[in-house]
Amino acid sequence: IRKYTGTGNTADLGGSPPKCKYMVEYGSYLVLANITDGGNARPMRVQWCDTGDPETWSGGNAGSKDLVEDGKDITGIGGFGNYVAIHKESAIYLGYLVSTSSVFKFDRKTTGAGTICHATIQALPTGEQAFLANDGIRLFNGISAPLIESPVIDDLREGINSEYVHKCWSIVVPELDEYWCAVPIG
Repeated sequence: IRKYTGTGNTADLGGSPPKCKYMVEYGSYLVLANITDGGNARPMRVQWCDTGDPETWSGGNAGSKDLVEDGKDITGIGGFGNYVAIHKESAIYLGYLVSTSSVFKFDRKTTGAGTICHATIQALPTGEQAFLANDGIRLFNGISAPLIESPVIDDLREGINSEYVHKCWSIVVPELDEYWCAVPIG
């Protein structure tokens, strides 16, 4: 993990944070997901720094939680209103701060789908979260994640190259009120 030094350069983030596939800022915490720590892969782990100190990963309010209920790896993370949304292929967990020593609590939402590519997760102005799932584009509303019904979704399912799905990306274009998702085809 790199940090901006304020002088036009970057440097390694201090404090020996674990390596991760996904990260997001949530309040005064840096939240990491799908962790590799000391050479050990922990693909179901969410880990966070101490309050307001992204260079402290043990002690204080720093901690971690393994989301093991379904045995699936974490596939993405993104902000969702006052929550942090942790995606797996079959469910989405909503994380939030609590006033106990646990610091974070994660509630599993049995949506039947989560993202297959982290870069497709986007917060929409409607308060929903759009993402690419195995069966097309879905909209997460905090409880469920229905599939967008459209002929384009059928083309997407049939044409996406699953070998390169990790190269997908997305963007919200507010002035057009649109969510754009680019996928490799062929």
